[in-house]
Amino acid sequence: MMQRIPYRMGGINILLIYIWIPMRMHLNCSSFNKLRSFLIVNAYA
Repeated sequence: MMQRIPYRMGGINILLIYIWIPMRMHLNCSSFNKLRSFLIVNAYA
């Protein structure tokens, strides 16, 4: 039982990392696009 728990936690952590990295990349891309569009709007305003 004590052997199984760390392995499961490690698997969950790896899964979270695999989910977290693309989510963060996507959030950074979307926020960057928002910032760029905001700057373009201000430049033309």
